[in-house]
Amino acid sequence: MTLFLIKLIATPLIVAAAGWASRRWGAAAGGWMAGMPVTSGPISVFLAYEYGPQFAAQAALGTLYAMPAIAACAVGYVWAARRGHGWVISMIACQGSYLAMIALL
Repeated sequence: MTLFLIKLIATPLIVAAAGWASRRWGAAAGGWMAGMPVTSGPISVFLAYEYGPQFAAQAALGTLYAMPAIAACAVGYVWAARRGHGWVISMIACQGSYLAMIALL
């Protein structure tokens, strides 16, 4: 029960800290904090504790494999948004780029 409460509280606190950093120092600081392993780090610790270090290592490797697809999603969104398309078209471009990269991986 204690681990459940720690998991329930830790990750939202870290996300809230990123939001606070964004309000305090600007969107770039909040984006850097949210994009760093600060948010996914505790999840890896919980996985290692619950399922063992081998499982956590495989989960971390899977996360690293997904990074190019996440980057493609961001590039697709920016590409569409800079051409004056609305958020719906930009999100479609984002998801299309993501799925295309996943298919390549």
